[in-house]
Parts: sequence; C-alpha cells; structure tokens
Amino acid sequence: MKKSLEILSPDQKKNEERINMVLEQISHLIKGNYKARIPLNGEKDNVASVCAGLNKLAADLENKRTDKSDDKSRLDSIADVLLEYSVSNFSRKAVISDKGDEIDSVSAGLNVLGEELEFAISSQKKYSDDLERINALLSQSNEKIRTIFENAPDAIIATNLNNKITEWNKAAEAMYKYSRDEVLGRSINDIIQSEHILPLTRKKAEEELKKTGLWKEELYQASPRKEKMTGLSSTSLLKDENGIALGYLGVNRDITEIRKTEKQLGEIDKLYHLLVNEVADYAIILLDTKGIIVSWNKGAEKIKGYTEEEIIGKHFSVFYTDEEKEKGIPLAALETTKREKKYACEGWRVRKNKNLFWADVVITELVDEEGNLKGFVKITRDLTERKKAENEILKRTEELKRSNAELEQFAYVASHDLQEPLRMITSYVQLIEKHYKDKLDKDANDFIHFAVDGANRMQTLIYSLLDYSRINRVKPFESIDLDDVLKEVMKDLSVSIKESQAKITWGKLPEIYGDKVLIGQLFFNLIANAIKFKGDRTPEIDISYKIENGKYVFAVKDNGIGIKKEYAEKIFVIFQRLHSKDKYPGTGIGLAICKKIVERHEGEIWVESELNKGSTFYFTIKTDLRQK
Repeated sequence: MKKSLEILSPDQKKNEERINMVLEQISHLIKGNYKARIPLNGEKDNVASVCAGLNKLAADLENKRTDKSDDKSRLDSIADVLLEYSVSNFSRKAVISDKGDEIDSVSAGLNVLGEELEFAISSQKKYSDDLERINALLSQSNEKIRTIFENAPDAIIATNLNNKITEWNKAAEAMYKYSRDEVLGRSINDIIQSEHILPLTRKKAEEELKKTGLWKEELYQASPRKEKMTGLSSTSLLKDENGIALGYLGVNRDITEIRKTEKQLGEIDKLYHLLVNEVADYAIILLDTKGIIVSWNKGAEKIKGYTEEEIIGKHFSVFYTDEEKEKGIPLAALETTKREKKYACEGWRVRKNKNLFWADVVITELVDEEGNLKGFVKITRDLTERKKAENEILKRTEELKRSNAELEQFAYVASHDLQEPLRMITSYVQLIEKHYKDKLDKDANDFIHFAVDGANRMQTLIYSLLDYSRINRVKPFESIDLDDVLKEVMKDLSVSIKESQAKITWGKLPEIYGDKVLIGQLFFNLIANAIKFKGDRTPEIDISYKIENGKYVFAVKDNGIGIKKEYAEKIFVIFQRLHSKDKYPGTGIGLAICKKIVERHEGEIWVESELNKGSTFYFTIKTDLRQK
C-alpha cells in the first residue's frame, strides 16, 4: 500500500493558519500516546513545546528504533495528519509504503514541518516587532494630528450623525466663547446658530454631502456668547473603511473683517472708476503689456475724439504722428516706462479728425504684488491753449526784446548825437552871458540865466540817459569786493560828504558776482540820494547785509526826510519826481537806474520809509550768481 504525501515550503502570508491546524492535531497525538517522549507544558497551542516534541520524535525515527510495532500506530496517525495537511499545501511528494520505509518518509516530513514551524516563529516575532514599531509611529502621528487640530487657526468641530459634538478645538473655543468641556455631547444647534446667505442652502448642502461628501458655503453665524459674524464653513462627511457614515467634520473661519474690507475696497474701486470715468480734462487710459487700449474714460473721448467702442482693442500708437511712429517713439515710451517705472513728455499728438494737439503725457507701469508687469496707465492732458499762449508770449517777448534793444540803441545814439548841438548851444549862451550880462536889462539877464541852466540840465539828462541805456549791455560778471567798491564811491562823493559832513558806516561786506561798474553806480546813487534828501539833519548812513533764502539782502539806511508810503513804488519809475527841481535838483532817473541795475542781477529793490524819520533802501543779489 502506498500513500502520496505532498510537501511544500510554507507561504509566508498563509502559513500561520496551516501550521496552527497541524500543530493542534499532532499535539493531540503526542499528548495522547507519547507524553514521556515529548514533554509539553500543557498549553494546547504552545508552538515551542510542540516543535520540541516534533524534533525529539524526528530524532527517534531517524535512529530507527527496532520496536516498530510500538511506532506503528503513532506513525500511521501522524502520517494521516501530514497527508491530510500536505495534500492541499505541498508540491513535493514523499512515499509511505508497506515495506517499512514509513519511518524515513514521516521523518523527512517532520523535519520539513519543523523547519516551517521555526520559520513561522521567526516570522511571528518579526511581525510582532513591526507591529510594535507601527504602533509607535501611529502614536506619534496621533500626537501630531492632535497638535495640528488644537493649534489650527480655524474652528474645527466634529459631530456624530445626531449632531452631537464629539470634538472641539481651541480655535472653536475662541470663536464661539465655549470651552471644550462645555460642549462635548451637546447638540451643535444649541451652541451655533447659522443663517444661510443663499436660499435653499441647507437642502443643497445635504444633497452635496450625500453626493460628494463635502460642502462649502458662506453663512452668518452666532452663539449665545458670540455676536453675529460672517463665516466660511466647510463640512465633510466622515466614513469608516466600509463607507458607512460616522458623522461630520466642520471647519469654520471668521471672515467678517475680510468681507468688511472687501466691501470698503469695492466702494473705493467703484468711486475710483466713477471719478476716472467722469474726469473730463484728463484722458486716463489703461494699456495691456503690449500697448493695446483696454479702458477709456470721458476725458479721453473729449480730448482725442474716439468713442470707447471705436478705440478699445487698438494700439495706443494711433495717437502719434507718422513721423514719430516711424522713429519707434511709442514703443520706446513703453520700454522707458518698464525700465524707469515712469515716462513723461510733451509733444504733438493726433486726434481722430487728424488735427494735432499739444499733449502732456505721463505713463506709469501697473504691477502685481510679486512685481510682475500687468500693463500701463497713460494720462494725457491737452495743453494746446497753453502752448499757444506760451508761443504768443515768446513771440511778444522776442518783439519786446527787439523793441527794447532798438529803444536803447536809439537812446544811446540820440543822447550821443544831441551832445554836440547842445554843447554848441551851451557855449553860445555862455558867451552871451559873459559879454552881455551887464549890458542888458534885468529881464534879459534872467533869460540868459534860464537858458544856461536849461542847457546844463539837458546835458546832465543826456548823460543819465546814456547811463540808463548802457545797463543792459551784456558784460561778463566778475567777483566783486564790495569794500573796494565803497571806497571808490567815497572818493567820487568826497565833495558832497565834506560839505554835508555826512557820516557813512558799513561792516564787513561779502564778495559777490556781478558787473562791477553797475554795482558801483548802484551804491553811488543810493548814497548820493541819502545825502541829497537829508533835510536839516547831518546825514547818517549805514550799509549792512544779511543772507536770506539764498540771497544777499543789502540795506542802505539814512536819517533823511523820508517818503510817504503811497510813493514807495513811484520813485523807481523813470523821470518820476516827488519834489521840485529848485528844492532838490536832479533828473528823476537815479532810482530808475538803481532798479534796472538790480534787475540785471536778478534781484529786487524796495524801500521802507516813514516821513521825517528816514528811509531804508533794500536790494537783493543771489548768493550763487555767477555768469550772465
């Protein structure tokens, strides 16, 4: 009789069930018949004890004990178990025959089984170690999840299917003013009152949750301890591994301030667009990164003539002349804006009707928060009328300059040419006076005196006119030491100073740039006037200066007769006199010359005076004046 015995190496994933079944049956056989030979500890499933027994049994079989009859029933029983076990789980075959080789076959089978048992024990120990590590990792993961849950900035709330709260994090405590211990086990509807912003939101939420397991919405929320707020809520359906619903997980965020800010920004944006659109004096245009027009306001329509429908989508170079487009000026303007963040210019631009207008143009770039270019803002102002006015002013200024030059030339030539006949007249009148003064009657003598006096005054006036006409003649400015200038002036006025016993003082004066001859004449005229208009007093004249707003402010102060305030400007007009020539001789040109000299040096002159209490003449000269 032969029995087939299939023996396979165990499958690591399924060996536990197989080995446990064999161990249970063989352990029973061993306990029933061979307790003395295979010691057990009494535990039915003790793998180590069974393995030890099998190892001993295998050793006995290998020794081929002579008393085969004693082993016969044992071998048959074990062989039957192995055969039943091995038919379905082993591929290698061992033969058990009636010729006495059952012991070898069973021994071989037991050896293989022993190896499998040892491998199973090793695998179980490794599995146990892996399981322990996995449990440790799961514990760490749970701690991390709990930390994230508790420290999340949003309120996280878990409920069961009956809406009873099972989890409640710290953000939920802060948002709704309830502690975790106060809410666990209570219905969420008792703690949070929600008002859906959109109609039928609750129904939609339930449908969406069933369909996708997730629902998001914006709603109003409040609690007995929390005032109404705007919240962003996200609800998920929790399921187990079999897809059975367990409850809900909600994540809520307070977006009240965000919505308030958005509303304010929306109002500002609306106001901005209203203002931009309604501005009529400025063309405010938005361009994309390539210069294509994407927005258009009323000012643009007024200035350029295009309607919004006509111009949107066109390139902004349509406003440039053909010559400028050929030179690439529009594209160069955008490149300059990209490089320097801003571009500004003035120039001729083209309206829809092909008429030109003078435009003041400013282009600035539009960038996002990361600095990426989004487009450009182009603001244009129509300055055509101003340009016309400027051109007219320039034209008239040139004409005035030419006229003044001609007048100055005429005054110079006329005064120069008048000197010769005037000298002749003066000479002959003086001869008449010399030869006939005592030979004519009193009236004739008076007439001669008047003629001589008039001729002298005419000569003085001509000299003054010559001086006045020379002032604007271009002469390079030079460094001037005012102490030296005043010393020269004192020499020129020495006779008048001596006769009037005038006292003239000054401190250390600055070095300035200007026309030395004209500056000397300026001080000469002011000091001479102070001596002339002294009244009955001994003249006291003080010259000083201060620096103010980048200018030297000079002051020439006297103690003379003073001037009424209403004449403070009139005295600087040519030929304007406040007194008769008999009392105070002169031509009425002196202060006009002073004014023109100061203006030549880009300064101002004025007087502060009080009648019978003296006057102070002020004039300014720039501290940084160099070359004119």
